[in-house]
Amino acid sequence: MQAYKDANGDLIMDTAALEGRMLDYWAMRVCGHDHEKTMAMLVDEGEAPSTNWDYGGPIIHVHRIAISPIPPTMEKWVACWIRPAPSSLIVMPPNGSAGPPRVVANADTPLRAAMVALVFGYAGDRVAVPPDVQALVTRTAACAGPQ
Repeated sequence: MQAYKDANGDLIMDTAALEGRMLDYWAMRVCGHDHEKTMAMLVDEGEAPSTNWDYGGPIIHVHRIAISPIPPTMEKWVACWIRPAPSSLIVMPPNGSAGPPRVVANADTPLRAAMVALVFGYAGDRVAVPPDVQALVTRTAACAGPQ
């Protein structure tokens, strides 16, 4: 399951499936920005922590998220972050015997892996996507045209 509508009609997504503007939205929200400020940053300022090191780099530094390429091909990335909150369902080690629980996420880029780990740690394995964020993603995709 990657996305579905709940009983209220809200779009619910698996955190691991977040990308682009939806991931940027949630990364900024878990960093403490309210909805209105986050939308302004996405629309007016073009802030994109999942694709731009100027925004994502400081988040990785402040939260001390470790990132590394995955051997043997080194084409995918893993991010590991000491879990700050009990909300995440994706933690290693499961029994806690090898150190503190940590959030682990894999992705195609180091920034995306780090932002997914951050959102997992604070918001858990599923998040609600507000209608205006869905509309922003739809508008952005329409402006980009066919790939």
